[in-house]
Amino acid sequence: MLIVRATFLLEILCLVASTAAGQTVVKIQAGPGGQTNARVDYQVPPPPFTVIAGAPYSAEQIQEHWHTASDGKLVSPPPRSTKMWRDSTGRTRTEGPLFGLNNSPSIIEINDPVAGRWYLLDPETNVAHRAALESRLEQPASGTRAAGSTGLPGTAQSRQCSRDSLGSKTIEGVLAEGWLIQCTEPTRGDAAVAELWTAAMGLKVTVLRKTSFLQGESTLRLINISRAEPDPSLFQPPPEYKVVDETSRFTVARK
Repeated sequence: MLIVRATFLLEILCLVASTAAGQTVVKIQAGPGGQTNARVDYQVPPPPFTVIAGAPYSAEQIQEHWHTASDGKLVSPPPRSTKMWRDSTGRTRTEGPLFGLNNSPSIIEINDPVAGRWYLLDPETNVAHRAALESRLEQPASGTRAAGSTGLPGTAQSRQCSRDSLGSKTIEGVLAEGWLIQCTEPTRGDAAVAELWTAAMGLKVTVLRKTSFLQGESTLRLINISRAEPDPSLFQPPPEYKVVDETSRFTVARK
């Protein structure tokens, strides 16, 4: 089992995981009956979007966590599910929990580099928040990597990282390439490890990620992967939604 400290693990996962564009959780509270009361701020314009064209797919992303409670019992919350789509032009859609919590309502995010638009669809209010989207095509890999480089962006100067190949294998019907990423922070005595499997053949998505830390374990995996072209209607607001143009930070709240 791979053992790491939780705080340092979170820093490393920021290097290998993707998040909703510009999302910042401001406050989360547990209401009566386990209901989630929270507010989320969204950055406008969102960060630049990297376009991966010619590689359509759809899948469901499952995230599972296990941790040891203060009484020593192993706690495993229900898995968190996020649905994902991408078409041949590079447009994407994700649909999952608004606050990243199992009992929170869903929210839909669309990146449309064709129209230069970003949408956040709120099914509870039937509002489509719209903003301009800056995009860029992903550059082809050079095929070489400098000696000692880990391929992890944003690595702190004092952090020492290594990236070792795990070869390739088929996961959920998709050929994937594996990497074992290990980082240490000598000044704090921390260490973190992540096993990362990325789809080959141009799909360029994480199909499996395993991590372990002092308090438990975490797994992210894709299931029900399809390479079929998604329905074009998924990448635009439904006609019954009210479109609101956003030019500055806005908030989505639930009570």
